[in-house]
Amino acid sequence: MPSSRRGVRQSAFIADSSFRSTGTRGGYGSGGAASNAVRLPNTPVLTDGSRDPQLSLMDACSPWRMVPSPEMTERQRKPLLKIALTAAVVGAVVAGSSVAGAFGGATSSTGGVRAGVVVVNTSLAGGGAAAGTGIALSSSGEVVTNNHVIRGATSIRVTVPSTGRTYAATVAGYSMSEDIALLMLRNAHGLTTASVGNSNSIKVGDQVTAVGNAGGAGVLSTKTGKLVGLQRAITVSDDEGGSSRLTGLIETSAPLQPGDSGGPLLSHGQVVGIDAAASSSFSFRGSGEGFAIPIDTAIDIAKQIDARHASSVVHIGPTAFLGVGLGQTGYNGQATTGAI
Repeated sequence: MPSSRRGVRQSAFIADSSFRSTGTRGGYGSGGAASNAVRLPNTPVLTDGSRDPQLSLMDACSPWRMVPSPEMTERQRKPLLKIALTAAVVGAVVAGSSVAGAFGGATSSTGGVRAGVVVVNTSLAGGGAAAGTGIALSSSGEVVTNNHVIRGATSIRVTVPSTGRTYAATVAGYSMSEDIALLMLRNAHGLTTASVGNSNSIKVGDQVTAVGNAGGAGVLSTKTGKLVGLQRAITVSDDEGGSSRLTGLIETSAPLQPGDSGGPLLSHGQVVGIDAAASSSFSFRGSGEGFAIPIDTAIDIAKQIDARHASSVVHIGPTAFLGVGLGQTGYNGQATTGAI
């Protein structure tokens, strides 16, 4: 994070994925001066603890509502993407790829649910910084996270909390449509890897645990909940008329927090998903609206990147810039959108 916190801008969403701040002159990422905490345009304010239907892809930002400062760049003023949640459950979880292979197999480890979980910190153009979570897939330094955690990064550093060691990282590749990125840590060896399960084995009602870098504090925390939905779909549309979808998502009641994006969702001690989205009003809802990408999907993307098999879904090399917001539609009869 930049040493100066003056003028740091905070995001509109209470359950965004990772923690993101900017310097006094703006730059990439969302933000607003912490001393001027006012709501974003078109974003409902909760004054009585009532439910807010706003959702957010766990974009690298913090939980307070702000309006853009006059110093924001044109890119920040423009809502690049709006995301609508489609409510229906469409059968069982889609079949994912096998998780056996060069990495991603179900391995035993002694670190419990935190084993193989790492902290991801990025520097952004314009003096900003962001923090999220990642999952170590190989002892030599392959780490999977959400694409939006490392979007717009000029440099990436990954810390292994269990050892305190920090590594420079590069983006090996990513999938925008699946919101998955694979990082490669430089000069890493002997890393503890996560115990990867099979997302096809889970069912509604299963107890789950989410692990992440909540608040961007650099310390891993855990949250528990239940699996409350399968095969959820999020439609991503930009203001140019294009759209894409994240499908087969896992819905959980685990209380995801800013900074958890890219972290594991575990069932019976094994990773079954990668935390990706959450309701902005999570604490006000009785049912969960946290979302995770099935681990089978993430492993399939990671294997394609590792093999350098580019496609219409997989890009090899550094990520492009992507800004996202999530609005709810057709869910409890309400719809809102907002800019990040």
